[in-house]
Amino acid sequence: MIKDNLPLYLIYNYSLDNSPVYGPLQSIPESHYFIIDFFSEIGEVSSELLQQHYQRFYGQLPEKSLKLGPFKSVEELTQFAQNICKDLLSPAVYILSTYDFNHSVEAILDAKSLKETMQAHAKKLTNIHAKSAKSHFFSRIFGDP
Repeated sequence: MIKDNLPLYLIYNYSLDNSPVYGPLQSIPESHYFIIDFFSEIGEVSSELLQQHYQRFYGQLPEKSLKLGPFKSVEELTQFAQNICKDLLSPAVYILSTYDFNHSVEAILDAKSLKETMQAHAKKLTNIHAKSAKSHFFSRIFGDP
């Protein structure tokens, strides 16, 4: 399980479904977004937690796949990521497309530079509900407000 005060990283992929659509929307391809990986510095976010959140978010289980989804838009994917971030008390989640992630990996020299490069290329969502390490220190001295 992920500990609080560690940022999360979400890598997603865009998929265009070119299968035939029947009815008035014929020939309009449907696009979907899928989570490829969701992790922190110490490991992956549990698939059980992700599936529970997906079921609450959409009212159904995700498709059986190595990826989590589908999501209809980046906005839905972002909202989902914020919910996980809030639940795990993480200070932030960095959202990267597979393109941005691959670009980050190509530019690395070591693990520290990978983290910095991923954060530079990602969309950062800050969790206003997470307590910072500083607030933890003061809460030990003065108690929680």
